[in-house]
Amino acid sequence: MRRILYWQKYPILAFRDCLRSFIPNAFVGDFLNIRHANVTALKELNVAAKGIKSLEGIRFFDALEKLDCKDNKLTVLNLSDNIYLSDVRLENNPLAQLDMRGMRYTVYLSDLSLLRSLKELKLHSKLREIPAANALKKKQPIKISVYGALYNSKDYTLINSSDVPSAVDNKYRNNSR
Repeated sequence: MRRILYWQKYPILAFRDCLRSFIPNAFVGDFLNIRHANVTALKELNVAAKGIKSLEGIRFFDALEKLDCKDNKLTVLNLSDNIYLSDVRLENNPLAQLDMRGMRYTVYLSDLSLLRSLKELKLHSKLREIPAANALKKKQPIKISVYGALYNSKDYTLINSSDVPSAVDNKYRNNSR
């Protein structure tokens, strides 16, 4: 079996087509060169209303600051590696799991209370939307976990959670907060 080093296959055709419109010269067939300068430097991505079911591979957009993915079919969204992301639009997605550990500071974030299907939410301790997330917990059954990390780090430590962390959560836990 041949290993592909700096390439990421995008199985979701709708997302791949959107990416091609932003960075056409970084694709070779179905594969995106994740080391391409236009991938690592992309700051804004608008994939709203494209019928996208997954944003698998969004983690490779290291410089991403603004993401508009509203009006899609996303059920799981992991933004834990997007540490510069400060503007996220999520409206009208049937999200069940949302991981925003990478987001430390936000300029705009969709109203979390509109995400009625949300069952699990992971936040960074510096994210100012923690009160909104706690208000969401009063409206619907949801697991909310709060993590901490150094500014440029992608190593997260579970700080506080009223629920038992999942197997993939960090093993270090401190509920004294």
